[in-house]
Amino acid sequence: ELNRLVNQGNDLKDVLKYAQSITNDDDFDWSAIKSEKQDQQKTDTGKPEKIGSIVKDKADYAYNFEREEQTTLSGTTCHLKVCIHKAFIVELELEYARASNTLIVHQYDIRGLKEEKQLSQGSQYLVFQKLSLLAAVAFEDMTTLFARESFFYILDWLSSYHDLFTAPCIRCHKVLQFDSPVYKYTPPVVRTWNTKHTTDRTAVAYHMRCYHEHKNSQAIALF
Repeated sequence: ELNRLVNQGNDLKDVLKYAQSITNDDDFDWSAIKSEKQDQQKTDTGKPEKIGSIVKDKADYAYNFEREEQTTLSGTTCHLKVCIHKAFIVELELEYARASNTLIVHQYDIRGLKEEKQLSQGSQYLVFQKLSLLAAVAFEDMTTLFARESFFYILDWLSSYHDLFTAPCIRCHKVLQFDSPVYKYTPPVVRTWNTKHTTDRTAVAYHMRCYHEHKNSQAIALF
């Protein structure tokens, strides 16, 4: 009996060690993320990326910290600029909430690569206006996860738009589809994303109408 209790105690120790390692993995730190970014750049190119460079050759996306993070009463804030190769630029105002270990997207702006717009002005192009509406839903879903997970899921989702103007919709197999009298013809502006309850593959291209049809067919299949 004593041996059994000792073995159970050792098993419990292993479980607690594993739980502790998972907790540590969820720790969020801007400096560590910057360090990982620099390491990745060295791996990708063999040398660090030039300071101030946004677009990196043959990359789906690149991101820069536009200013140093600021400490707040609840955590830290950061301004990030992401360039999606051959697609668009996104600027994000992010806050790390320390108590809940979550990420908050306070403000974002999606615009064309050559648009000179200030944050919150919005894009002049209908396709990016449409994408901005979708991003509100996507960011809300992804920020229900832990901060570190949210951050990289957001980057992965944005990077999936590198073929925004060339990839056909997985449902109708077309590139352009009439969206509405307001947005006219658009490419597949939806890319599926990670959530707590993801069942679909991520980064799959849909037109907005096709995506709604897909979700409706899934709902009907449940009954």
